[in-house]
Amino acid sequence: MGATESKLAFRKGVFRLFEERNIRATDEYWSQFWLLPESAEDVFSLVGAQDIRRVRDHAKENLETLIYKVIDRLFRIIEAPDFPSPQNSVLQLLNCIRILTRLIPFIFESEEMSDWEEKFFWTPQTRRDLQTHNTSDIETIETIEAIPPLGERLLSTIIDLLFLAGFTLPANLATENSRIIYVNWETGVGSTLPIGSSKENDSNKTETLRLLLAFISKSMYMPGATYMGKENKWIKYLVLKTERKVVLALLCSLLNTAVKYNPAGWGVPYNHVVFADSRELLVTMCLQVLLVLLDYRAPSNRHLPSHVDNAFRYYTSKLHRSQDFQFLMDGIYRILNNPMQASNTYLPGSTKQIQCHQEMMMLCWKFLEINKRFRNYLLDTDRVLDLLIVLLYYAIENKQEPAQLGLVRMCAFILQTLSGDRDFGVKLNKVFENHGSLPGNVRIHAFHGTYADYMISSIYALIATTRGTLHSLYPAYILTITNVSPYLKNLSVVSSTRLVHLFSQFTSPVFLLAEEGNHRLVEYMLEAFNNIIQYQFSDNPHLIYAILRSPKCFENLSEFSLAKGLTEIKAAKEKRKKQVRIVTTAEQPEVKNSQDESSRPLMSDNESNLSTQKDEDHEKTESAQITSNADDSEDSQIEIVAQDSAPLSEKARGKLPEGVTVASRRRSNENNNVITPFAVGKSGFVPTEDWVSSWHSHLPLGTILILLGELIPKIEAICVSQSINSDQPVLEFLRKITMVGILPPPQSILIRKFQWSEASVVWFSSLLWGQIYLAASNYLGVFNGTQVKLFFVKPSVREGRLKNALGNAVGGVQGVIDRLSTPNTPNTTNTTTNTTTTTPSS
Repeated sequence: MGATESKLAFRKGVFRLFEERNIRATDEYWSQFWLLPESAEDVFSLVGAQDIRRVRDHAKENLETLIYKVIDRLFRIIEAPDFPSPQNSVLQLLNCIRILTRLIPFIFESEEMSDWEEKFFWTPQTRRDLQTHNTSDIETIETIEAIPPLGERLLSTIIDLLFLAGFTLPANLATENSRIIYVNWETGVGSTLPIGSSKENDSNKTETLRLLLAFISKSMYMPGATYMGKENKWIKYLVLKTERKVVLALLCSLLNTAVKYNPAGWGVPYNHVVFADSRELLVTMCLQVLLVLLDYRAPSNRHLPSHVDNAFRYYTSKLHRSQDFQFLMDGIYRILNNPMQASNTYLPGSTKQIQCHQEMMMLCWKFLEINKRFRNYLLDTDRVLDLLIVLLYYAIENKQEPAQLGLVRMCAFILQTLSGDRDFGVKLNKVFENHGSLPGNVRIHAFHGTYADYMISSIYALIATTRGTLHSLYPAYILTITNVSPYLKNLSVVSSTRLVHLFSQFTSPVFLLAEEGNHRLVEYMLEAFNNIIQYQFSDNPHLIYAILRSPKCFENLSEFSLAKGLTEIKAAKEKRKKQVRIVTTAEQPEVKNSQDESSRPLMSDNESNLSTQKDEDHEKTESAQITSNADDSEDSQIEIVAQDSAPLSEKARGKLPEGVTVASRRRSNENNNVITPFAVGKSGFVPTEDWVSSWHSHLPLGTILILLGELIPKIEAICVSQSINSDQPVLEFLRKITMVGILPPPQSILIRKFQWSEASVVWFSSLLWGQIYLAASNYLGVFNGTQVKLFFVKPSVREGRLKNALGNAVGGVQGVIDRLSTPNTPNTTNTTTNTTTTTPSS
């Protein structure tokens, strides 16, 4: 359709669809839809979104006839014995695929078409045959044969297209009996014999997978609020009724094609600038289709084992060979490591940076979830440490990007998933030797430590430098540290100091009273400290020393009350107001800056070791001043300096019962000065005395308070008697001393793994489909302009803003409610991590 006249003729034919009603099915007019177009661009440019909607809304019978004729033509071409031939050409087959890909999303977007879709695609059909028997009396017998619904036959045909010799497979694979050969496209899992391929085969695979993705995209047009209760019949048929050999061939083909991809090619710098790489598009389509198939669980069977309602999940869970796991992890890491390589090169732009790393991250998470042997393989080898560095890189690299909040959230949840295994915590004690090869933005100046040190410093930076934008991920980050804390050894000065500093931030009244669930972060960190003290005391002198140098933080928490906290907040607020009053009119810009401090981070980017070179000695003397990014009613920054309070005497500490926390001795006196509770944070939560009492009495402070009461006097005596002016003698003392018989018995190790909830399932599905939508918009725009309901797509006039708008929707910045204050049962071994769902506004 290169000529302008033929494009104009095709365009007029599109107009006829909605201008003329009831076009006969026998009219030659329909053949132009598979004869005239010459490329996918022709179909998507000449068949506009508004044209399809006009036909759908005002001439539905023509739309039905068009779909039926195109499907019928597709069936006939595949069944033709002379395919490919001029009468049944590859171009005609591709045009049928393109027309269906263009139309289907607009059917799914319309609720009024649901009944039509059910009737047209999913109603069982019958076929009548007339058979004549040559007997003395000519007799004609009519037989009625039941045939599967059109939707099932269409999906089976699309799968067959993926294994059609001469189309998606080399022509020499065809046999005398069939041209449909269920073989693996690439070597790897399940296959060691290459079958070969060509650019034409890869291009046809891409277009067929795009068609398959369009048909199973029904999920994208389901509201998030009802997503869990609705079935997607298109995916359900594929995962339930597809033959075993077809499932295995499709699963291995998609997996091997995606994992075997090497974006570096021959490794020549700037090769991607000279040579176009069409393989990445095929890899992206393979990943997306595979993820959709692995993610689907029937609403009625989500509580059952995966093999009951999803054959793809079942066979994925059965992979067990170590060489397969090595092949998978090599390919997964190759893709995930590509952005790190591209940003860490001496020749800017010399390495191609691919865009399918987010889909590969999702696939890695799915394998960790579905296949326990794969997770064990990572934990038994050091590959889990490679994955750790990649997760931290993506989180730090994208922490300030609203469009990538979904990726950052996913990294946090994968970290929490890994932290649930003991072997992961043990692996973290390995020295991180390749730190110097990391990109500059995630490299720590003068770093010498373990993977645990690097993970703690990275989590500290994610919390301290993001101005509260990652507040919903704080529990996942802190639980990761808590889960591995019983196994950590030899924590460095920097990571130890940062852990204590994080704790001081969380225990400040302005943060503690800002949200209903903030106290859980304090509980998790206390639990981490207790695990290290009770299980790895002698191997962590730096952390013990950091705790001993900050006794006020723990003692003030033990004596905390609502009245005391509100008094401190109010005093700081009044102090800030007085400071603002004395500012002259000429200094108004400075006033604005001080008021805008409500949005500054706990530690600025310039102060972060992950972005600048900072002297390690400064970390040792880091200020204990407590700041928080929670706003008061006037949105002004509140900075509180912990007030001096009478600490517990040694005698009082010695009388502490085992496992019992300290109650404030002055709470009754403070209650006499009644302060009306007020909202401290942006959420409007108003703390009450009952709320404080509900969690304060359960804080596991006993072990640390006993530790402080026992060691501080001894260290002070040593410093005085020996005139010590360095830390080394104290550290040696802490390495040798034992607390057996002084501290209460060790608490049982409590592991809180990430668990899927309905909210997290909907969030992940919206993230996946949002990524599919975004990838499709970069080429052809299969779903562009359709009314998606699973997530928001914020329209933007400026070019290049679609990615940011969509990321806001899927990542949870636009139209999302974070509910992190849901109470968790303290006696359970597993805690469900709350996540964010993205649903359209009603």
